[in-house]
Amino acid sequence: MTGERFLSRPQYVSLKAATRALIAANGTQVQAAAVTRLDQSDLSRGGSNAYLDRFLPLDVIADLEAASGEPLVTHALAELSGCVLIEPPSAETGEAISREVGRSAQRFGELMQHYGLAAADAVIDAGEAKQIEADARAMIRELWGLARIARERAGEGQP
Repeated sequence: MTGERFLSRPQYVSLKAATRALIAANGTQVQAAAVTRLDQSDLSRGGSNAYLDRFLPLDVIADLEAASGEPLVTHALAELSGCVLIEPPSAETGEAISREVGRSAQRFGELMQHYGLAAADAVIDAGEAKQIEADARAMIRELWGLARIARERAGEGQP
């Protein structure tokens, strides 16, 4: 296949970086290979920028993410698609939920303050925009997690 690709080189490199992080989250390449159908050299190529035409198969990504408990490549793919991956919240006690709601409200206030300061000069630079986006995505995940907990506690299950 020599057709034109849709993503840019930096986007493919970011997928490779997420792949390397996922392999590392499983220990060494040998340990990562032990939970997949691939060997160490295949995993190495899958994470190497020298092989931008080779990526790990989806079932291998799924195995590595399940083994590590960290959906690192899935997060990277969601971000490339302009989506936010929201993971299920852990079951919390009522007191822990109340504390988390308070912390979320505080972080939201800090995010809005940061945005206001960045926009005060009518110009938001690339670094400020990137930080605001990262903070906003984290806030969305937190708030959605709290909403899911509330729904579960109300006996409605997951949305």
